[in-house]
Amino acid sequence: MDKLMTDESKPIALSGAFITSHAQQQQYSANSVMQCNNSDKTGPSPSFLYTCNNKIPSCQAFLMFKTKPPYISVPSISNLTSSDPSELSRINNISISTVLPTDTAVIIPVTCSCSDKYYQANTSYISRPVDNTYFTIANNTYQGLTTCNALKRENRYGEFDLFPGLKLQVPLRCACPTEKQAANGTKFLLTFLVTWNDTVPKISDKFNVSAESVAIANGFSNEDPILYPFTTILIPLSTEPLFFQTTSISYPNIQPRKKHKTSYKGLYVGIGIDVANGLDYLHNFTFPAYVHKNISSRNILLNRDLRAKIANFSLARENGNTNTSRVVGEKGYMAPEYIQDGKVTPKIDVYALGVILLELITGREAVLFRGGEEVLLSETVVSAMDGTEIAELIDPRLQVMHPLGYIIDHTELALRLLKLSVACLAKEPVNRLSMAEVVSALMKIQLDVYNSQNLYTE
Repeated sequence: MDKLMTDESKPIALSGAFITSHAQQQQYSANSVMQCNNSDKTGPSPSFLYTCNNKIPSCQAFLMFKTKPPYISVPSISNLTSSDPSELSRINNISISTVLPTDTAVIIPVTCSCSDKYYQANTSYISRPVDNTYFTIANNTYQGLTTCNALKRENRYGEFDLFPGLKLQVPLRCACPTEKQAANGTKFLLTFLVTWNDTVPKISDKFNVSAESVAIANGFSNEDPILYPFTTILIPLSTEPLFFQTTSISYPNIQPRKKHKTSYKGLYVGIGIDVANGLDYLHNFTFPAYVHKNISSRNILLNRDLRAKIANFSLARENGNTNTSRVVGEKGYMAPEYIQDGKVTPKIDVYALGVILLELITGREAVLFRGGEEVLLSETVVSAMDGTEIAELIDPRLQVMHPLGYIIDHTELALRLLKLSVACLAKEPVNRLSMAEVVSALMKIQLDVYNSQNLYTE
C-alpha cells in the first residue's frame, strides 16, 4: 500500500488515490462528482464537498470561475456566488462596470464555513428554463464549484421536479487550511478549476507554491497525479491570489502552433466521450433510467463544432432488465443477448458503443462485405487482435504528420482505444464495462491525446 508522509512525518495509508485521514488534508474527488447517487452515510465523501476538519470553523477562501453568458460581469458573477462585488472587482483588478470576454478566469472571494460534515460557501440560485437537473446546474452553471450530490442534500425538490423560478440553496466547494497548513504559512485555499492539460507541477508553478504542498492539500499519493477536467483541486496560498495566476497554464519552450495536417485522433476520441457521456446520463441520471436500444453511427449527429449528439429515441425503453419478443435494430450494432433472447439492459448500449468506437478507429463500417458475404466488424476485429499488426487495423487518418514530414506514432493510444472497444464487446453482458467506466477510460485517453499532440505537433 502506497504511503505519503505528512508534515508530522507520520505515514497515512492510502486507499486507491485517496488518503483516508480527514484531519490533515482534503481528498480529491476524481470523476466521482459525475455521479449523482453517491452516499456519505459512512463518512464525508469528496463527491459532495470538501470535509470540515472542525479546527478552523470559518475562513476567507477563494474560488476560480470562468465567465460564461450571462455571467460576464462583476454584478452577475457576485449575484451568482453571493460574493462581495467590491472585493471581486478589487482582486481581479477590474471595475464593477467591466464586461469580460467569455472564458475569462475570475477569482471569487468567499466566506467559507463549516456546516455539519462539510465546508461550504453559501449562495442561492433561481432556476431557469435551461436547468433540467441538479447535474446541469452543478456542472454547467457552476462549472463544478458545487456537486449534484450536495445540491440534492440542500434542497427539498426532487432531481426531476425542477421548474423555472425555484429558489435553490447552493453550497460552493471551498475549504479552510488545516492547523499544520496554517503553521506552515498557508493563509488561504483557492478552489481551482481543472481543465485539459493541467498538471499539479504546472499549476503549482503558476501560483509559486510547491507541488508537494498541493499534493498534500488534495490527498494525492505523488506530486504529478492524474487530474480530470471539470473537477477542482485546492491550492494552498500564503497571500491572496493574483488575477493573472488563473489564466491558462503556460508551457515553456514550446513555439506557437503551426498549421499542419489535421489530427483526427483527438476528434474521434472526443466524439466517442460525447456519445458515452450521453448514454451514461441516460442510464444513470434519468428517472426512470432508460436504454436507447438503437445506438448506431446513423443515430449520432455532429453539430458545426463537431460535438456529437445522440438522436432517434424511438426504440428507447425503461431500464427494467426485461426481455422483448420484438428485436429491432441495425445489424452489426446489436448485442448477442439482445439478438438471441431479446434481453434489454444498459449493456446493449455499451456493446453498440463498442462497435462505434471500432468504426472510428478503423474507418470501416459495422457490416463489411467480403466475398459477397456480410461480415461483422466487431467479430473481425476481435478475432484479429491476437495475430494482426495493430497498425493494419487503424485508420491512417488517425496518424499525425509532423511539420518536418514524418509520421508520429500513435499505436499505443490506438491500442488503448481498441482494447476499450473489445471490453465493450464482451459476449457476456456481465463482463462488459459499465457506461460510467467507459466515460472514465475515454477521458483518460483523451487527456493523453491532447498531451501527445502538444508535445509533438506544435
